[in-house]
Amino acid sequence: MLHVSAQEYGRCPTSFSCGYLGNITFPFTVTKSPHSGVLALSGCDHNDTTAIKSIQLGKTPSEQSLIVTYVDRDIITVIDEAQRNNLRSKNCRAFHNLTLPPTSSLASFYIKYNITMFKCNHSLSVTPPKLYVKYANCSGYNIYYDPQNVDKPPGFKVPSSLAQCTVFQVATRDLPSYDPFDFLSPGISIEVQLSDDCNKCRRHQGGRCQLDIHGKFLCDQGSRIWLLKILVLGVGV
Repeated sequence: MLHVSAQEYGRCPTSFSCGYLGNITFPFTVTKSPHSGVLALSGCDHNDTTAIKSIQLGKTPSEQSLIVTYVDRDIITVIDEAQRNNLRSKNCRAFHNLTLPPTSSLASFYIKYNITMFKCNHSLSVTPPKLYVKYANCSGYNIYYDPQNVDKPPGFKVPSSLAQCTVFQVATRDLPSYDPFDFLSPGISIEVQLSDDCNKCRRHQGGRCQLDIHGKFLCDQGSRIWLLKILVLGVGV
């Protein structure tokens, strides 16, 4: 997310054309106008409308570059090809967190369909809670999960017996079973949850959300102010 002046921000269109995805709107934007949203897509300006569109979630070009398959309001669905290969080959590298953008005063990010899992080294003495499933086919560690704990409910607490283990969330495509490779998914739906300040800015003040040069929230109402000036001038004519 870039910190920009209101003058730059005023140049943000209400939507961007993005090939097979159609028109995308805030909170999404394009890489040529990163200040116009909270998550930028690349490939939207390609002459071939069928060309792949992608998002970059990591800090380097080779890290977490994901193919975008669908955008709907505040949800973007992507395919992680590396995860697809891990699942096909039943590779334990599939058990890892997806790198999501950090939470800011604009928005937070959430994997919409997920399950919480625990990676516990063999050196730990673990007694998992009742109903937890143990997957023991990884070298050096076991995986534990509750088949009923899909989409990590609010107030979820890490069981004390698993407190020393690494906790992570992975995308799912089906109801959990005893073999995690049967229900984990390379398709990931990421939901952008706008902050209360951003929602208030957009819905009640007619503004646009951005960060100022100090990284603090700013509700830019430049376009609305200019519209009011035009209306006032029109009335006075």
